[in-house]
Amino acid sequence: MNNQLHDAVIVGASFAGLAVARRLGENVVVVDRKPVGSGQTSSCGAPLSMIEGLGAADSILQVHDGIVIHTRRAERPIPFLQPFCTFDYRALCETMLRQAPGRVLQANVHGLEGQCVATTAGALEGRVLVDASGSRATLASRVHPGFAAGLAQFCGVETEVRMREEGLHFWIEPEGWPDVLGWAFPCGDFCRVGLGSYVGDHPLGARLDDFLMKLGVSGGTRHGGFLPGALRPATVGHVFLVGDAAGHCFPLSGEGIRPSLFFADACGRILQDFVGGGVGFLQALDAYRSVVASHRWAFRAMRRMQDLMLALPPTAQDLLVRTVSVSPIRQLLERAYDDAIPSGTLGARM
Repeated sequence: MNNQLHDAVIVGASFAGLAVARRLGENVVVVDRKPVGSGQTSSCGAPLSMIEGLGAADSILQVHDGIVIHTRRAERPIPFLQPFCTFDYRALCETMLRQAPGRVLQANVHGLEGQCVATTAGALEGRVLVDASGSRATLASRVHPGFAAGLAQFCGVETEVRMREEGLHFWIEPEGWPDVLGWAFPCGDFCRVGLGSYVGDHPLGARLDDFLMKLGVSGGTRHGGFLPGALRPATVGHVFLVGDAAGHCFPLSGEGIRPSLFFADACGRILQDFVGGGVGFLQALDAYRSVVASHRWAFRAMRRMQDLMLALPPTAQDLLVRTVSVSPIRQLLERAYDDAIPSGTLGARM
């Protein structure tokens, strides 16, 4: 057994786990079953200012000034007030890893007892435990068995195709497939194309074949899995949750990187204060829960919009998209969306 007491043990070495780690010191261990930068499940789109704020401009593949929403009736381009970008997953993870002073341990987690995390590389004890393990919420599920069971989830499958395009493209129930959303995220010489659904079981693999055929392209290796479809508790017992483990993914838009980075950075700042003796442990738990709770309204609003959009007939879906694309309404909604999770708050590690 490793007798070292770490300031923090973080399970999960993707965006959220690394965002917490970059706020803390050297006495931190980040555990992941895969090498950092492997196992991509995200389409990797985020506000340009957020990626640049992380000092990861080298990871950017393409900058986008708008989205294109495809309904069964029309194709409607909508410009952004603030540009988005698509980026290289491995490159961003490696940049964030260089900013995290602690160490990374490749191992599987198979148990939790008190402040000790049992892994295939030995037991790790931490003053703070952070679950950044994705939607399966490894640590939270140990504290509360069945934690992730029955919670709303988004199932998606994606591939990369050789295709050049401009703007982020979204399809609402393409080909009349109920409750299915489609997307194409251009990344320079290629696009990430996928399908997903928030409800029910769908033959997404077969439908992705049909979707690619409609676009006139063929895909390669596929990846995918489950993403949270609703906000989850920020803490479970003595464990802090960030990223997909905490449901930090907006309904409807499916944007998870912005909220994951925002809340994980906030969690890291709070834990930095705890480790430095500025606040007690219970105060840290309360502070982090309060940060997440103050943004809960945004997740609820997005979920209501999602339910409304998918409940409407095709003509009404197109009318709704056309309405929100009108300039004054579009600018108002986009400002509210951006204000819900500010993208320019990360900054350099302190």
